[in-house]
Amino acid sequence: MSKKLNVMLIDDDILALSLNKIVAAKSGIFESIIAMKTAEDAIDYLCKYQLENQLLPDYIILDLNMPIMNGWDFIDEFIFIYNKINKNIRNYKPVGLTNLFIISSNILPLSFLLLYLYTNSDT
Repeated sequence: MSKKLNVMLIDDDILALSLNKIVAAKSGIFESIIAMKTAEDAIDYLCKYQLENQLLPDYIILDLNMPIMNGWDFIDEFIFIYNKINKNIRNYKPVGLTNLFIISSNILPLSFLLLYLYTNSDT
């Protein structure tokens, strides 16, 4: 049997967060589902558990459109703190720590450009 994984869901929309949590649970893939309503809470969690590898997510599913700290701001902060996180979770580029999936209703060309720049960056 393969290792069960941890996932962090970040979305300010309670309905979307609940539905994604149900889907993740029913998949049977995840041992732990960490649901966060704000990007700030997600950053706080990652900082708090940075030395406890088993509590860090293998995957992050991130909404872009959130108040105060949006998804792009989260990614910037995540990149900033990733050296402190003591877990080699996978090979997401540029972060090098986790598989990061973005969910959004945003179809603006700028979002696609930013996504391209983040995934083709050496930072």
